[in-house]
Amino acid sequence: TTINSNADNRLITGSGTANTLNGESNLTFGSDLLNISSTTSALGLRLTNTGNEYTNIQFSAARTGADSALGIINAKWNNTSEVAAIYLTAGDDTTNKDDGKIKFYTSAASGSLANRMEILNDGDVKITDGDLVIGTAVQQAFGAGGFILFLR
Repeated sequence: TTINSNADNRLITGSGTANTLNGESNLTFGSDLLNISSTTSALGLRLTNTGNEYTNIQFSAARTGADSALGIINAKWNNTSEVAAIYLTAGDDTTNKDDGKIKFYTSAASGSLANRMEILNDGDVKITDGDLVIGTAVQQAFGAGGFILFLR
């Protein structure tokens, strides 16, 4: 069997030709990291289930401290500057570890990543930094009188 473009850490795929495989230069695995690289649009990961079932992306981490990240989705500019992130974190219960939070982070121009909003384990939404801005479509739906906002 021949492996075309063979090199360290490349994943091997079928070529469509008998006894020939390809080492994928844009799909590598090493040091516990699967890397997909490209120079074209629409690079990504697609999970497709053609049956009447759901798909799943799961983060699992054996963290022991309150408020510790269990999974992170982050966006970087030019692979160096983190500009936005969603943190899936443990809550405050370190005994049963059965509560959690979702935190949303953004970076201001030339700034560092900061927590802007959280969905807490009781369902409350907390704006940690910034203002809550209601768009004109919502204002129009409630009429000129606006709407009632309850603060505690």
